[in-house]
Amino acid sequence: MRQMNTFKLGFLQVWTRRSRLFIQWAMVCIGLALVSGFFTFEKSTDAQLVNDLSSIDQIWCAKGSPLQGLLANVYHIDNPTGNISLSEVNEYAQNPMIERVTRISYGDVYKGRRILGADASWSDLYSLNPTEGKLPENEMEVALSKALSAELGLKVGSTFHGQHGNAESGHEHEEDYVVVGIYENTGTVADRILLTSLSSVWHVHHSDEESKEITAALIETTSPMALFQLPRLINSKSTFQAVLPSIEVNRIHALLGNTQSAFIALSALFLLLGGLSIGITIHETVRAQQFDHTLLRVFGLSPFRLALTIWTQTLLLLGSAWVVGMLFIKLTIYALSPTIAVDYGLELQFEVMNSTDFKLLAVAIILGLIIAIPPVIRIFKTTIHKNLKNA
Repeated sequence: MRQMNTFKLGFLQVWTRRSRLFIQWAMVCIGLALVSGFFTFEKSTDAQLVNDLSSIDQIWCAKGSPLQGLLANVYHIDNPTGNISLSEVNEYAQNPMIERVTRISYGDVYKGRRILGADASWSDLYSLNPTEGKLPENEMEVALSKALSAELGLKVGSTFHGQHGNAESGHEHEEDYVVVGIYENTGTVADRILLTSLSSVWHVHHSDEESKEITAALIETTSPMALFQLPRLINSKSTFQAVLPSIEVNRIHALLGNTQSAFIALSALFLLLGGLSIGITIHETVRAQQFDHTLLRVFGLSPFRLALTIWTQTLLLLGSAWVVGMLFIKLTIYALSPTIAVDYGLELQFEVMNSTDFKLLAVAIILGLIIAIPPVIRIFKTTIHKNLKNA
């Protein structure tokens, strides 16, 4: 008699029950894909928080929520807490513990994208490199990233009007902004900003020379000691507050912690339920096919070889679920990453494979081996004589 192929026998067992196993297999796929996608998202978010923060050690802004001050003035995803006096900022900026001060001021929006007035040092924070034209130098000049240029349909020489506030439907100013430069995408918040000069913002809003205000000052310090001394000085003596980004970023992680745990638990539940359901289905099949297994034993298939067909089935199902799950989440990330980068400013780090994916493969293999144990035990405990007697 021709020797039976264990792999082929296991594959045929799975294939004949494919409609029954599909839902459980799909649950495993979803669980593996969600876990991989979550860790990609988490890694990308952590990297984005660091990249957008650049070398900023402190933020001076109007008194209010420190977290709001960080989100509004560094990540540009919230409304600022107000304006602060430029002259007062300049007074405290003379402190020898300060290496660099970057002054910024909001200048309304264009098609939902913020127009940010900033001094020349803001471009140094994100290493802006113009590929066309130049960075803003004069009043009402604007530069933007390649990505934002493509989204808004702006090029060097284009003109536009800003809208008041943070909505596209706001009052439109009469003054013309002119695009003078387009810079390389940086993978930071600079890709989502229409950059202009501080004087442009003051001009559009008709600020008085004597009472000029800015939205915030981004501070780089000379030593770690400044992180302790300057905030105390600013918060007790000035009319504005000093925000420490490191503390607020940790607060962001704390706020997201419960959500992350719940998401991982849900993904693991999909994976576990799918795997256990596959194990139960195979165990029931083994019990229903006792006589068939007896015939295979009579024709020379050993209990060990029969057990291998069970492990082949579980490993085929879990292994193929890993392949399909990884393929699905990688293609999804690859397809959506440009849209997510433009709409939400998050640069998803696309990797064909990473350490988490290989760990998930190990989890799938171990789970496949474990769920096969009950039917394998049943095979070894059942004898040919007993099966023929009960047939």
